[in-house]
Amino acid sequence: MRSMPPSPIPTPNSQPHSSSTIIANNLLVQASPPMPRSSIERPPPTPVKPVSHFQKLLHHFNGSKSFSSSFIRGTPLTSSQQRSAIKTNGSMTTIIKNSNNKTPEQLISKPKSDETLPPPPPPEMAHEQLLDILFQSNRTHIASISPSPSTSSATTHTSIQQIMRNTKKKQPQQQIQFNPTNISPSMSNSDLSFSPSGMKVFSPSIETFSGYELGPMSKSAPNAMVESQTWSPPRYITTPSSSSASTHTCHCSSNLKDDSNSLHDDEKLFIQRDWIYDEMFKLIRGTTKPGLVLISRTPGMGKTWLMKNLLRITTSASQQTTSVITQNEKASIIRVNSAKKSSYEWLKCHILSSHFCDCSQTDSCSLPDIIHSIIYRALEHPLLHAYRDVILREQHTRKAITLNACIQNVEHAFFTAFLDQLNQLKLLGHLQELFSVTNHIYLIIDGINNELCDTEGQTITEFLFTNLHRIPPWLKLIITMNRLHDNQLQTEQNTFLQHFAVLDIEDELRFSNYLYNDIRKYLSKRLENDCSNELYDLSSSMSNIDQLCTLSHGNIFFIQQLCDLFEQREFPANIDLPRTLNEIYYYRFRTNKIQEHIEICRAILEICLAIRRPINLNVLYSCVNVDEESHIEWSIFLQCVSYLSAFLTQYPNATYATVHGSIRHWLLTNKNQYFACNIKKGHSRLALYLSHSLSNSLHGPEATECIRHLSLSDLFSNNIIQLCHTIKHLIDDPSRLLASLRNAFYPELDISELLLMTSANPDSIVNSIHMPLLCIASRNGYMSFVELLLKYHANVNIITKDNDNKTSLMLAAEYGHEQVVKLLINYNANITLKDKYQLTAVAYATKHVSILKLLNCTDESIKQQAFVYAASTGSLDALEFMLTDNHYSTIDINGTDYVHGETALTNAASHGHMNVIDYLITNHQADIDRTNSRQMTPLLLAVKNGMWSCVEYLLDHHASIEHCDKQKRTCLVIASSEGHLAVIDSLLEKGANVHHEDEEGLTSLSWACLKGHFHACETLLAHGSNINHEDINGRIPIDMASFYGDVQLVQLLIDHGSIVDHVDKNGMRALDRAIGCRNVAVVNCLLKKSVKLGPSTWALAAGKNDMMTILISKLIDDGISLYKKNQYKDAAYRFSYALKKLPTNIDQQTTDQFTTNFRFMKYNCLIHLAKCKRKLDSYEAAIDYCTQALYIHNTADGLLLRSRIKRDQKLYDDALTDLLAAKNLDPTNTDLDRYINRLNVDLQHCHETLL
Repeated sequence: MRSMPPSPIPTPNSQPHSSSTIIANNLLVQASPPMPRSSIERPPPTPVKPVSHFQKLLHHFNGSKSFSSSFIRGTPLTSSQQRSAIKTNGSMTTIIKNSNNKTPEQLISKPKSDETLPPPPPPEMAHEQLLDILFQSNRTHIASISPSPSTSSATTHTSIQQIMRNTKKKQPQQQIQFNPTNISPSMSNSDLSFSPSGMKVFSPSIETFSGYELGPMSKSAPNAMVESQTWSPPRYITTPSSSSASTHTCHCSSNLKDDSNSLHDDEKLFIQRDWIYDEMFKLIRGTTKPGLVLISRTPGMGKTWLMKNLLRITTSASQQTTSVITQNEKASIIRVNSAKKSSYEWLKCHILSSHFCDCSQTDSCSLPDIIHSIIYRALEHPLLHAYRDVILREQHTRKAITLNACIQNVEHAFFTAFLDQLNQLKLLGHLQELFSVTNHIYLIIDGINNELCDTEGQTITEFLFTNLHRIPPWLKLIITMNRLHDNQLQTEQNTFLQHFAVLDIEDELRFSNYLYNDIRKYLSKRLENDCSNELYDLSSSMSNIDQLCTLSHGNIFFIQQLCDLFEQREFPANIDLPRTLNEIYYYRFRTNKIQEHIEICRAILEICLAIRRPINLNVLYSCVNVDEESHIEWSIFLQCVSYLSAFLTQYPNATYATVHGSIRHWLLTNKNQYFACNIKKGHSRLALYLSHSLSNSLHGPEATECIRHLSLSDLFSNNIIQLCHTIKHLIDDPSRLLASLRNAFYPELDISELLLMTSANPDSIVNSIHMPLLCIASRNGYMSFVELLLKYHANVNIITKDNDNKTSLMLAAEYGHEQVVKLLINYNANITLKDKYQLTAVAYATKHVSILKLLNCTDESIKQQAFVYAASTGSLDALEFMLTDNHYSTIDINGTDYVHGETALTNAASHGHMNVIDYLITNHQADIDRTNSRQMTPLLLAVKNGMWSCVEYLLDHHASIEHCDKQKRTCLVIASSEGHLAVIDSLLEKGANVHHEDEEGLTSLSWACLKGHFHACETLLAHGSNINHEDINGRIPIDMASFYGDVQLVQLLIDHGSIVDHVDKNGMRALDRAIGCRNVAVVNCLLKKSVKLGPSTWALAAGKNDMMTILISKLIDDGISLYKKNQYKDAAYRFSYALKKLPTNIDQQTTDQFTTNFRFMKYNCLIHLAKCKRKLDSYEAAIDYCTQALYIHNTADGLLLRSRIKRDQKLYDDALTDLLAAKNLDPTNTDLDRYINRLNVDLQHCHETLL
């Protein structure tokens, strides 16, 4: 076919294609390459008049003020083209590029109306009016790219394309109806293929994870900044409300009731690309690597949609939404190896969490936001209820996963507070449902794009690369990304990919047939839907379809855009078929409607490109009309937004962003000025909008956003003084903004430098953590930020305001940031300053020899301290360097640290560094028995800390086993005190003395009993320790064990013959110590051995009701035992003694449990005393005790006892009275009847005797 040049821009009078058949045929037959772009004719750009944007801005705050440069500090603003942001956390270096601006141009020139312009409607009304415009349109179809969820908000859209088509078929003469659920197509801003409507996905909403949304700016107080964020309870729902299809219904659904199939037409175009899931399943199940990377060379291959499809909710009759296995699904999951269970279903059932990076929302690509999103998305998992309970129960874990915590310490949030917690729950069996079928679950991170990270700090790839070893084996990562074309970035990407299983879906050798089949299926479905009225034989068109498959190279997004281009009738006739996405965008941009309002449409696109997040219609309208010399009507603005539906996507919250990353790239890099967008103009409009009201100063994110737009705009023509003057009027506290939490940990260099130039304090403190900016930057290795702060005269020796009091040099040296250390030294950082622990930067530098070589210290004491500190950290390289370098030739290998008094060998032994110990003893003959300032030898310290291997090594090298510390404790005494069994065994094998006494006379057994080490006591007793050894206070081991309270240990000592009634020099027994410590089990154990109760026993038990209860019960039990043995006097003594020890206030009527128990004990004592006195023929006393007992508890048994005593005294009448009273209390007691009968016989016999 002959190559034809592109047609000129069609005029409004040009006729559209007559039928869908012609559209389909044109789409299929035009497969020849287009003419070179340079040969395409197009009208010249409309001339515009330059305007001073800066004068507009000054109009808001009285531009008559003279500029003052007194607030400018330091040198002029460093060019970002010359600044190299070195990231010491990885090997990556990012050059931040800003292009130069040309003379600003007036976007819209329109006479002002004398009438007062109404304010724009609220977002909801704006959305409705835009829908009305779409409903009223009866001309060219709105471009409709097949919808799919947005990358960050998981939005679902219903395509209006088929509704339009079917409605037109049924009502050709009526007004076309649109489905407002999807005004504009929703495509992934990273990489997305065609997807069906009505898709529900698990993905965070914009409001949840994308920071603040740019809308009408509220003038918040200074304390309402990001730092004030607090944790909110997690949302335990499986699908965010914003992603529910039911919340986005058609306002004109009543007009579409008859079109029952229209809502599901997109499902007809759905392609289930199972072959990719099969390849993913094979790789991820067969690899030992931490995960899988799905990659492609070009955007639009459908990677993001593949991930979204894994999160799609399967709708059931019960509307149960879940993306994980449940109890009802376990039976089906067991069949995973069968053909009935697909790889797609398997992967879908095991997704733990996910995050989707969005090029239109740069915050979604930053590391802390990614981790925070992943954790909070995991909280919505229906089978992680155990982890949710941990979050609600443990405040420190709950705080560790907030966004602020992720910004401060992302490793702690992700690994300690998230993965480690899940790992513990898994080991404890609380995640059995989650791991019921497989031992692996998957985490999705889609669309990684480090080029969007324009701050210092780790990127997500650097973070994962650094911490791959910390990822648990049960977690597998599924990552998607595009191949980078920059050589340096490509090298870094390849290094990252080496640690993952890689699936390149553009591998033509392996997958070309699959890719072409996908295109073929998609085209077939599109043709079936587009030509439903005039069907033709598809088999006759297969050759043309093959040409389209070859043209697309398997890129579904390209072929979809191409189909939409023809379907929307936006492709001129007799023009060669586009071969790239850029050519498609070119034709879509050349539509009549866009060309009629080219300046308005370009302004809208420039604003959407400049902003970092989706923007709502009200804000977009205000930004377009920020030029006071012209005004755009609201209706015209809405029409322009609808015309740009091929380039902008709408989110459920009525906000807009660019549809796809390739569109953004085309708009920004187009060499033709007629099509290219000047993003600086968009920044200018946003800056003017944000600064439109200066009644209050800007704070927090609003201020940062405004400064960012000002710095990237064309308002000032590189006039830094004017820019700083403007910023100074916009914000009232630049220091607070500079020291905001996010800027401290992920600084934006351009914004930070502008703040520093507007009098921000470079020594500002981040309030939430009380650390200066320089210290944070030095600890994190932010070379460029450190250099920037020092350039503006930051105090190089500033210290942290927390308890550590470390300088920036100490922090940089400790964390190994060599370049930062060099920079700080060049700015004369003091290496002799000491922190809270009296350590210097030289000591911290011993962790990294390369940094140690940079610090040329002349102070001998500091060198010695560093040498000793290196031994404590196990830095063998540093020790070798210091012992061989001439600069450190004065170091004494046996010398002590002047602050802590430790030697290198004692420090190494204390911390268990065997390699250091061996190096110092073998290579440098260090004194093995050299003590520190506390008279502790290396062996004693190794024993104290339980370093068994070090103990064995030192003993083998003839270290003194009987050396004592200041308290005269030997190694065995210390080991027994600490309970280190392996060390005790080693010492005993070497002949350690088990009878050695320290300065208090305590032996090893005494110390083991005092600390409650049962097995240590067993070992020592087996080696002949004296079980009844007395210390200088007369205490024996059982006294120590009773004090500790281990009943098993006390019983062990008793079984080995310990004296239970031993009294020390203070009159204390083992029982007394147990009572004093309220060791109930030990008290009961000792009382079983019939220990004596001395005065000290009752003195210690006084006021302890539980102890008094035990002791008195013991006396009563002993009295009863003696009574049974007919030892009535001894028994009566026990009961009388118990009565004396009872508390005196128990006669009061209270409900206290102990008082009730004591009253019952007193009753028992009195009753038993009465029995004893009866046996001893003391009837009067017996009757008196019974009467007292009955006063406490009037019982039948008490009355019976008193009756029997009176009968013994022949007081038959009184005895009968008591018996009858007892019978009334206990009518069922037959024994009382027998006693009454006997007493009546006695009374009768007495009467007969008297007669």
